Amino acid sequence: MVPGAKVTLTNVLTGLKVEAVTAQDGHYVLPLLPAGRYTMTVQKTAFSTDNVQEFVLELGERRKMDIQLQLGSQAESVTVVADAAQVQMQTESGERSAVITHREINDIAMNGRNTFDLLKFSPGVNSSVNGQVENDSAGSWNTNGTRVTDKQMTVDGVSHVIEGTQNRVQVTMNPDAVSEVQVLTSNFQAEYGKAGGSVVQYTSRSGQGFPSRFAFLPPSRRP
Repeated sequence: MVPGAKVTLTNVLTGLKVEAVTAQDGHYVLPLLPAGRYTMTVQKTAFSTDNVQEFVLELGERRKMDIQLQLGSQAESVTVVADAAQVQMQTESGERSAVITHREINDIAMNGRNTFDLLKFSPGVNSSVNGQVENDSAGSWNTNGTRVTDKQMTVDGVSHVIEGTQNRVQVTMNPDAVSEVQVLTSNFQAEYGKAGGSVVQYTSRSGQGFPSRFAFLPPSRRP
């Protein structure tokens, strides 16, 4: 990208706007973005305005967006579609991680409604969590053979574990209030710290209420 271009990222749901200006080498960085759906606009005098259509930024994801500006008037607009292959492939870091989306959280039947049960679907996680009887204990699982205390859990970026235990949490998250869950199992960045085994990040949903209904019936009562 050319230097001095104005990059504007807009969250489709919240309207949050984050801006940056490209450096002399054309690079730009927009850090600390919450997960969500975004659009991007790139503007510079004597160049056409580029609009990147809606794309999804997952929890903890690092995304590289290369835009080729074309000579023209800012009144001219060029629409760019995000590369679907790039969305699925992590090329910006060597970390091993898995993201559990809200749709998966909603579709997976969790007997006990305990979000710790979701961690069983992440590669490298060894879990004996029983969602029916366990509530605030996070000590029944580990990753890649590490100790059950070698982990960190956060909710919207804030530590969620009880200090001094590392295997109990402040409160068990209601699945209806969770937007995404990311499980980092190895090679994650130093910014996370505090854990040698894994980092679990919860992102809460925005809004005022999430009405839902659920029921778990034994085989004898199922239609």
